[in-house]
Amino acid sequence: MSVCFAQNVVLGFATNLVNERVEIFAKTLRQVYSPAECDLVIYTNQVDDQLGDLAEKYSIQFIYTPSQYSYRMGKVAKFFSRFLIQLGFVLARSTRNIALVENLFSGVYPLLIELWHHPHFVRWLCYQSFLKTHKSYQKVFLSDVKDVAFQSPFFESLGSDNIHFYDMGIFYGDPTYKEAQVDTDWYREAYGLKALKKVQGQPILNIGTVLGDFRGIELFVDLICEEILKRPFGRIEQVILNNLYYTSNAFSSVIAQAQQNVDSSVLTLISPVQEQITVTDKGILNPNRQLIPVVHMYNRYGLTMDFFSQVLGHEIARQGLVKNL
Repeated sequence: MSVCFAQNVVLGFATNLVNERVEIFAKTLRQVYSPAECDLVIYTNQVDDQLGDLAEKYSIQFIYTPSQYSYRMGKVAKFFSRFLIQLGFVLARSTRNIALVENLFSGVYPLLIELWHHPHFVRWLCYQSFLKTHKSYQKVFLSDVKDVAFQSPFFESLGSDNIHFYDMGIFYGDPTYKEAQVDTDWYREAYGLKALKKVQGQPILNIGTVLGDFRGIELFVDLICEEILKRPFGRIEQVILNNLYYTSNAFSSVIAQAQQNVDSSVLTLISPVQEQITVTDKGILNPNRQLIPVVHMYNRYGLTMDFFSQVLGHEIARQGLVKNL
């Protein structure tokens, strides 16, 4: 099938992922939006008949990525992949303004990242490539695939804003929850203790789900890609988002808003918020007994795994990644 028929698009990245996680993602989206209302585009490094069946059944546009990142990679393979990416970085930087080779190495470097870097980074380069050639969309939802499911319309929640990020209901520097401690450590390791103090107490934004109009999403993706290419290692992508949002004027040209967990259109189901929701036979409800449009990290809570297993028609395996790839 082709894309660009609908006004809006959900864009995901699903390398090394078991197909049933793709199916629950696609099936629940199609229960909310028809193909005429929303395109569904997923990048993958797998090619098999089952994905072809899913594409036909749920109107999915799969785009192949040559990503070679594997959970079977040994230390030697990881060393050489990092070495080649770093070499590409050095060559791209050192040959700037050298007419004969500038375009060569500046083009090879992103390809090396797509081939061998972690999918958390590769996806942004893929998104950037897609957006360059698909500019007719009005709204875009960027989403994890392995742990996201849909329950009700969400594009409409953007209103007049350009882009929405979703916090997790935890804060930098909060020792109460392990999730907050992990993100705090990531930030300190990436930017240092002095920089961490500037975001102390701020809600931690999750990069796994982002909603925006085309202008807002294009700006955001370009910013993330610029940061990845500038420094390919040493930072989790999520800290890049939080650093940009809280300590720069990167989003000054658009209306960018951080949405509260549970109360917004996206639920990020980390442990501190699990007691705030209700799981019924009709879906996952917020404290006001309203259906939450998007459920992120449903695999972290037994009741939500059970619910979406019923939606799928069989039990969802706890392991969402294909470890033998």
